[in-house]
Amino acid sequence: MSTQIKGFSQEFPDLPIEILKFFCPSTPGFKAGTTNLLAFLNAYTKAKNMTGSMPLPTITEKICDILSDYGYLNCITRGGALATQNTYSTSASGVQKLNTLPNNNLSDYLSCLAYGFAFTYQLYKSAVLPIRFEKTNGDITIGSCFLLNGKIVTARHCLENSKSIAILGFKKNDFQNAKVYYHQHATLDLAVIELHINTSMKSFRFSEQAEILTPVITIGYPRIPGFHTFETVESAQISARITVTHGSIAATASNYFSQTELLLITAKIRGGNSGGPLVNESGSVVGVATEKPEGNGNYDDLGYGTVIPINYVVDEMFTYKAIKDVTQTINFADFP
Repeated sequence: MSTQIKGFSQEFPDLPIEILKFFCPSTPGFKAGTTNLLAFLNAYTKAKNMTGSMPLPTITEKICDILSDYGYLNCITRGGALATQNTYSTSASGVQKLNTLPNNNLSDYLSCLAYGFAFTYQLYKSAVLPIRFEKTNGDITIGSCFLLNGKIVTARHCLENSKSIAILGFKKNDFQNAKVYYHQHATLDLAVIELHINTSMKSFRFSEQAEILTPVITIGYPRIPGFHTFETVESAQISARITVTHGSIAATASNYFSQTELLLITAKIRGGNSGGPLVNESGSVVGVATEKPEGNGNYDDLGYGTVIPINYVVDEMFTYKAIKDVTQTINFADFP
């Protein structure tokens, strides 16, 4: 794939989707092989009432190349100073996405592809939240969860056997009518909280199947040595601890001990990151960070992390095919 673009997304976050719309064959005035990059830049600048400079043609060309690499745009001809005479046409796949996805959703998706993980993190960091877990003996620890299609997804062990659970951004009353589900397969460390309130909080919109060697990032709240004694458990201090790790998917295979499918990634899952999302280049969730597998040997020395594929959540838990209702066993509290 083309090198993703950095430092250009804040000023023109909607540029990728506007490119796709402008070069779509159904767009008024479009003529295959003649509608060029300069015409797009002039139209974009006029539509945005921009009084300053237009987006750089060379950077815009790079975005077009990335969209072409992913199959959403076709480059017909190249030419002109600074690529201004390049002509393009939206591919059949691009046209299909324009016709089937809401503009906001598609804009996020394409911008993540074009601008890279730095953009993805800024876009979705507020969709990943810390869970404050109070054990029955009074000990307090931190886990991670994330919003996907309006539901809260996390690791089961971040909820079970707790005295109380608190999630940043939510009040106790927000969970009054919520339903809590575990995956019915006991070895799958998955939980979903189904809310029955309207929330404006940012939520991941897409999930996709993962492929080996796909670049990914994890987002979560790892436990840092000395954290509980050095800082109190407060939302501002915990939020400052959010971390992002980068790696790729090394394998997909069955765990011999749990007899379930797992993804192996080239980045460790730190304690506290459990329950957080694994995110690919399009900003789509491909898995849920989980505890290390059972078994013998010093697993952490290998430097890998284990992730449960997102299809166990979306295909099974979101459709109520493989769930266990544990609502009555969870006590929610206000986040400190």
